Amino acid sequence: MLPTGSTLEQTEEVMTEVRTYFLEEEKEAVDSVMILCGRSFAGASQNMGMGFVRPKDWDLRQRPDLKVDALSSRAMRRFAQIRNARVFGFAPPAIPELGSSPCSA
Repeated sequence: MLPTGSTLEQTEEVMTEVRTYFLEEEKEAVDSVMILCGRSFAGASQNMGMGFVRPKDWDLRQRPDLKVDALSSRAMRRFAQIRNARVFGFAPPAIPELGSSPCSA
C-alpha cells in the first residue's frame, strides 16, 4: 500500500520491485510471481497492490533457508527498506484438513 493519492504508475513501480526481488534474489526458492496493481485484500484503489508467489516444489527446497518461513522473513526485511510503501511478505494460513496434525471439531 502506498500513501493516499499515489498514482497507479507509482504502485506498479513498487510491485515491479517486489516481483524482481523474488525472481532474482530468491530464485532458488521461487518459481513464479503474479502481481496485481489497483487491488488488495483491503479493497480497490490505485495505491494498492498484491502479489502471489509460487515457490518451487518441495523436493527442490529441502534446505531450511528455502522454506516458506525463511523466505517470508527475508522478504519482510527487504521490503522494510522500500520507501513510501508498506509491503508485507507472509505465508498464507494453513488450510484445515490438508495438514497432518489432528484437528478437534
